[in-house]
Amino acid sequence: MEASVLENTTTHYYREVSGDLLAKPDALAEIIDSHRGEKIIVFCNTPSDVDMIEALLRKRGISSRKLIGHVPPAKISSAIQDLKNGDAAALIVTDVSGQNIDLGNFDLSINYTMHSDPEIYLQRSGQMGGAAPKKAVSLVGPLDITHFHYLKKVAGFEFQQLEAPSEEDILAARLSSIKQIASSREIGDRTKIISEMILKDKESEKIVAFLLQNYFEPPAPPVVERYSSDDDEGGRRGRGGRRDDNRHNREDRRDERRDDRRDERRERTPVKKEARVYLGIGTNEKFSEDALKKLLEDLSPEHKDSIKRFSGREEYSFFDVEEEIADLVTSKLENADWKGKKLFVKEAIRIPLLRQEVEEKKEESEEEETSAEEEIQAEV
Repeated sequence: MEASVLENTTTHYYREVSGDLLAKPDALAEIIDSHRGEKIIVFCNTPSDVDMIEALLRKRGISSRKLIGHVPPAKISSAIQDLKNGDAAALIVTDVSGQNIDLGNFDLSINYTMHSDPEIYLQRSGQMGGAAPKKAVSLVGPLDITHFHYLKKVAGFEFQQLEAPSEEDILAARLSSIKQIASSREIGDRTKIISEMILKDKESEKIVAFLLQNYFEPPAPPVVERYSSDDDEGGRRGRGGRRDDNRHNREDRRDERRDDRRDERRERTPVKKEARVYLGIGTNEKFSEDALKKLLEDLSPEHKDSIKRFSGREEYSFFDVEEEIADLVTSKLENADWKGKKLFVKEAIRIPLLRQEVEEKKEESEEEETSAEEEIQAEV
């Protein structure tokens, strides 16, 4: 392994974090904030870590892009372009999704979780071939110490300790990021006029503060409905033109009825959601799904079978539960003890469920029947 390691200019850092559930996400958010304007890639051991980090960063007003599994090159290019444009502050990947990414496109590589194989770190920091990032940072918690010390013995380069950035450094980096993005984009005339009006307004400080808050902590994006594209207005004319017009009219009427049925169904059946809840306890303390159900059975017997999905990691666990009872289940667990230790409980995200496929199939069947009837009527 040592023979394949390339000599490059990457500087290697590490930052120690505590064993608290949110210690690593908090440290990650601080590093990303203090390096605003730089292109950052974050490596995780598992897809569930990627999902968790993306959700927690979003709650802190940090937009990111996540890639999991074997990702097409076009999607990788799109995500990297978002970083260059300033539309995302970091790219979060697994070792599988990141294996075809050119690390030379990045200023900073963050090793979120230490891997037991030192060669994985070398790949994550660009030490095995090709271009490499300028800096590589490893977040080292209590469960990472053994792997980290082993890595230092076999890697052949020094790690510098990275101190936590100050609040002033974070804010300065945010300002620098805004200036960089602003200087690289074309500003329209109307926007220039509005900016001049804001600067002259007596409430200019409040207006600027409001715009900045929405920039760094944007509201959740609205749900965008998909609509079929309009029919091509070309079509045949002259001989047979009337038949084309009739066909287009039938299709328009069918589309209208389909949209009406879809709207009625949505009114009758609201979108269901589930809540994902994280627990600050994992398999290293013998915590399991059965242990969680036993806790719920003691605290709230009627909810002992409400767990939809459970996943345990060494440091933490998470489970999904129906949105309607999420707050109640969370509040019950907040008062629970596990082997004398008070549980850390935090809801991370609400997950909308897909509509039932049977409804879609029923809709398709109704459309086919309607189309057949209209074709028969047209021939008559």
